[in-house]
Amino acid sequence: MKPVTLNLIPGGRCTEFWVNQVYLVASPSAHPPFATDAVVLEEDTYLVLSADAVVRHTEEHPIRLMTALFDQQPLELGCVVVRGNRLLAVIHDLDRDPTCCEQWVSQALHVCLKQADQLGLRSLALPLLGSVHGRIPYTRSLILISEAVSALSFQALRRIWLIVPETQQMAMERFLRLRTANRSQ
Repeated sequence: MKPVTLNLIPGGRCTEFWVNQVYLVASPSAHPPFATDAVVLEEDTYLVLSADAVVRHTEEHPIRLMTALFDQQPLELGCVVVRGNRLLAVIHDLDRDPTCCEQWVSQALHVCLKQADQLGLRSLALPLLGSVHGRIPYTRSLILISEAVSALSFQALRRIWLIVPETQQMAMERFLRLRTANRSQ
């Protein structure tokens, strides 16, 4: 694996850096740095995390619904499901504890970034996968993202908005500054 080079650009509410010709901006959800073509969301093997919380009336008989649920097979961990402008990164298995691990996050990141590029997406909103519903530290998620971006080549994808928690903004900026300083030595 080639080393990841981070070049930090001083900013206001967001932290900006380049990885492998892709512009990454770390910013809270309340302060989007730019409009994106799609958003990545954490998902589980049965798509429960993205399910609509509102129960809707359906004409389908309840027994058919129950049979369909009973017959449903779990999705493979690390895969990505495309739903319109949402890319659902399947990184959680709710039958396990912990529900996700770095291997699944890394695999899903690679698949997700490849898929986004193949779809011709130029920009992407990406939370720190594994830290939204999982226990992966924010800094570790950021490293996994930068490694995935560094390992791939892109035709279309040029900008990624890393959605960071507002409470972690300063810590993320310090982490990136320290990491950038260490890489340049």
